[in-house]
Amino acid sequence: MSLPSESHGTEGVNRTLRLRPRILPLAATIIVVGWLSSSATYGLLNGFTWPQAVIAKAVALAVLPGLILVFLVAKKTWSLAWAIFWTWTYIFMGLAPAFQLAKGTFPWGGLFGADIVDSAQWSVIFGCVAAFAGYTLRRKNDASTPWALDEPAEKTKSVLLSRLKILILVQSAATVVFVATMGTAMFSGRSAFSSQLINLADIPAIGTLYFISTAGAIFVPAFAIYARRVGYEVPRLLIAIAFVAGFVASNPLIGSRFLTGSFLVAVVGAWLVQRPSTRWIPVGAVVLMVTVFPTLDLLRGDGTGAAAIEAGAPEATLASFDFDSFEMLSRETSLWGEIPDSYPTAAELIVAPLLRWVPFLSAQVTGDAGGPVVAHITGMSYTNVSMPLWGEAHLIGSSPGVVVAFFALGYGLRGVGSRMTGRTGHTPGHHYDISGITDAPVAALLFIVLRGSLYEVLGYLLLAMVAGHFVKANTLSRTTIRKSYPLTPSEV
Repeated sequence: MSLPSESHGTEGVNRTLRLRPRILPLAATIIVVGWLSSSATYGLLNGFTWPQAVIAKAVALAVLPGLILVFLVAKKTWSLAWAIFWTWTYIFMGLAPAFQLAKGTFPWGGLFGADIVDSAQWSVIFGCVAAFAGYTLRRKNDASTPWALDEPAEKTKSVLLSRLKILILVQSAATVVFVATMGTAMFSGRSAFSSQLINLADIPAIGTLYFISTAGAIFVPAFAIYARRVGYEVPRLLIAIAFVAGFVASNPLIGSRFLTGSFLVAVVGAWLVQRPSTRWIPVGAVVLMVTVFPTLDLLRGDGTGAAAIEAGAPEATLASFDFDSFEMLSRETSLWGEIPDSYPTAAELIVAPLLRWVPFLSAQVTGDAGGPVVAHITGMSYTNVSMPLWGEAHLIGSSPGVVVAFFALGYGLRGVGSRMTGRTGHTPGHHYDISGITDAPVAALLFIVLRGSLYEVLGYLLLAMVAGHFVKANTLSRTTIRKSYPLTPSEV
């Protein structure tokens, strides 16, 4: 009988040390996902008012995205944006529909037959499968083109820092001008803010200023923090300026919890870089969303928010108006592609998000948003609603539109993560890997992009991606990774 070699023992110890930082967030994720998924499944199986096919898909959507999230938290390689995609899907397209179907009621009182619910469920499934396929294909392409870890030349560092300074200057200047124009309405509550924005609508660039200041709030501070954390000497003063400008532009008194939350997620995610601590963000988001999210509008300042922040049971919170995404998808599905002539065409709905924030042209696409359009057609009394990306894609291109949109999303999300995530041999925070600079901002923006409507939010994501490319373009070189940084089979 032979004894294990010393190398085998050392390898086991090293594997344990590498896994240890992931054990606690993994355990927490398993507990939270298990608790919520089992509760949703129990409710569905005990409320047999829907056909078995509908219940089976509802259970699958309440379980499988959660299991994927558990797998991602446990995995050695890591992308915050990809994890947030499954986090959002699990909550809004898995858990919330399961509890609503179990109760037999939807937030806005929609009445749907089993065929409509079944079709909506298939749209969610098609989108998830397409996103997974896009992400997986992009991952295989990346594996053949590793990135260098060597310290960049001083000229390269200077170029990157100059580009960051330009972004910070544009963001802070736009914020200062916008705040000066809006005055006290920036801090007087949602109603006062909206009224002032409408009063100033005749100013051609006011919408563009709002867009640049709020979109920049999510990605510019995060870019600066990330760059400093991975070794670039970004001045702390510039980071502070970007952070303050971002906080003011996205402050909760404007009335958008998603905007404020996106700013915070982007900043925290960038600060943690690729550390195991980022794995707490998805499970934290799940807990907060299903317990206290509906009462986080406490600071609206217009009397329409919650009286106090309270934690509620998922059975109650997930049935509230904040979780209407599946109902809106079902309403869109109930149209069966029949949009009256008086409403925007598919082409107009595609163009509208691109022109939404462009001076002079924005007036031509005002109101061309999937949520309000479907709300009007289906007779909702309140029409200022969102439309999830699944519904938006289906409204524009039916099932093929869902597949194309989510394949593109999955393919794109693989490109925002760090190329060196999980590789051995480097010290986090000092390896000059700028490739993941858009990971945290895109992860944060997914909360509002997946919620929709595209008319309101697509520009945010596109601007963040373009700005990220602007910062890191030609600052990384594709070379053969040195022997001290080997690729393991799990990283390919």
